[in-house]
Amino acid sequence: MAIRPENAWWAIAFLGLISATAAGPLPQSGAPFVGKVRLPVSLRTAEGTVLAKGPFDVEVRAEDGSIWLRFLSPSGGPVSLRGVPVDPDDWTAAAGWPLAGTVHLHPVSIPIGTDAERHKSKTGMPQYLETPRVWNATLRLYRSEDPAGAVSVLFHENHPGGPIRARFELYASGGDGRP
Repeated sequence: MAIRPENAWWAIAFLGLISATAAGPLPQSGAPFVGKVRLPVSLRTAEGTVLAKGPFDVEVRAEDGSIWLRFLSPSGGPVSLRGVPVDPDDWTAAAGWPLAGTVHLHPVSIPIGTDAERHKSKTGMPQYLETPRVWNATLRLYRSEDPAGAVSVLFHENHPGGPIRARFELYASGGDGRP
């Protein structure tokens, strides 16, 4: 049985589409997402930089095919972590238990308004009910059960071509599994 050229072309195109979809979209340079996180314990990077317990501004940015997470603190300089792409099907596998609640990340390309504008009620309802949130990107922090005290920071972005997910690794500052 011979394969006709027009059928071969469709088969090649179909296989290319399947492989592109399975890999997921590659991050490109674009507007970052920002948010705030309160670390319940002190953490450290693999290089030994300590992130003290407390509040941080966070920024997630895609640059040149990589995803970067920056912790910004008023008391110290920024701490940057490079993310590892994660398979969308098992991105929370072996993550452990939640260390902090889900962090909503806001795209900097959409203005959020001033404090006075955000607190002014237009309908008489509480402000948090009036403010629409676009859940395009989130961060979640999970602590594993291993003795090294590994903490996974999971990033998820809803993207038109499919979700973009990355994992950033931190460790409990004690290194022995205790904060």
